[in-house]
Amino acid sequence: MITAHHAGYVLDASVIVKWFLHQQESDRDRALALRALHISGKSKIFISRLTLLEVLNAIRFNPNADEATGQAALEALEDLHLETIPGDADLCAKRTPSHGRTR
Repeated sequence: MITAHHAGYVLDASVIVKWFLHQQESDRDRALALRALHISGKSKIFISRLTLLEVLNAIRFNPNADEATGQAALEALEDLHLETIPGDADLCAKRTPSHGRTR
């Protein structure tokens, strides 16, 4: 899936939602690979504060998900200890201008 990786990734809700909705999501394998890199400590995932709300909202309104899916997602996200950055400007500061990689 991901042959080379960076020290960190800034993810939006659309990537994280793929971790919890098991239907045929495009690039779900790549989203899961990013999560695995984070879990293994090889990379770090950064998100904005609103990302958690966006993920839960997307799950809530997905016709194939239920309240239990949302609750399981919330618990899993808490267990992952993703680095939450207060605002969009702070997220942008984590990226290097030339390659789009996080520091």
